[in-house]
Amino acid sequence: MVEENEHAESYGKLFRELREQKHISLREAAFGILSKSQLSRFELGENDISLSKFLLLLENINFSMAEFLEISDQHENKKNTRSFEEAGLLEQNGKISELLELCKKESLAYQRSEKFEHHLNSIALKAVLCNYGKYKRLSQYELEILIEYFVDLTTWSRYDLYVFLFTLHHLPYDMVKELTKDLLSQKKFYEKIPENQNLILMTLRNLSVVMVEHNEIPQAQAILEKFREVGKTHWSINVGISYELIRANLYEAHRDFQKSSEILEDVVFVFERFGNSATAKIYCEEIKKLRKKQGKRP
Repeated sequence: MVEENEHAESYGKLFRELREQKHISLREAAFGILSKSQLSRFELGENDISLSKFLLLLENINFSMAEFLEISDQHENKKNTRSFEEAGLLEQNGKISELLELCKKESLAYQRSEKFEHHLNSIALKAVLCNYGKYKRLSQYELEILIEYFVDLTTWSRYDLYVFLFTLHHLPYDMVKELTKDLLSQKKFYEKIPENQNLILMTLRNLSVVMVEHNEIPQAQAILEKFREVGKTHWSINVGISYELIRANLYEAHRDFQKSSEILEDVVFVFERFGNSATAKIYCEEIKKLRKKQGKRP
């Protein structure tokens, strides 16, 4: 029965959304099954209905149960990734203090609710903040939670992809390579879903950095080519910037600091052109570091 499902309330709200998308009235949707007021209360989450009646209601708006559940999963996935989407925008705009507050908010939510999702969110956000000196590192306990989470992973969701993207710098390197291999083998997961594809591209960008750190330059070069292959169907300014950042990192690895600086100068120009001065400032600092290295080069 629908009333026995933990998502019963959200099912009513989603049913209303789908009904209105098809311009079907309450009276038409409820015809022969419920009264108009009963359906209205179900959509508002004020009462429950049996599974048999719910299936009949879906027929009245031309949806199968399988289609409804798929859409419901997509909505739930979207809700679960909101903190990560917000974090991505904050980082992109250089608002690191606000990102730190979001991390603390997730940690507090975990203390109050004890929901594992909030705990994992706070760990993933902390991993990002380590890159900006807000934390030194993840604790051994936090690393063990991440490792266990990915060991138990059988099917990728967008939420899983976000967690991997945010934490791969902290995971064991061999594990990162295996997870990436598994992820790229599931083409249906990202080829026709632009949001997933963008996350895959950001993951490849971060992976290339990790490979350079492990002095695996040929493998990082291969990742650059994979990036072009995956991103060619949905190329955009953001994708182009990510591609250039991989190139800059590879030139730096080859100790061509001049070329790396020139690429980052172009990246800075783009960010400034679009009014993102905070992020432009971050890369200006990277250019300064490269120029110092260039001056010290024999």
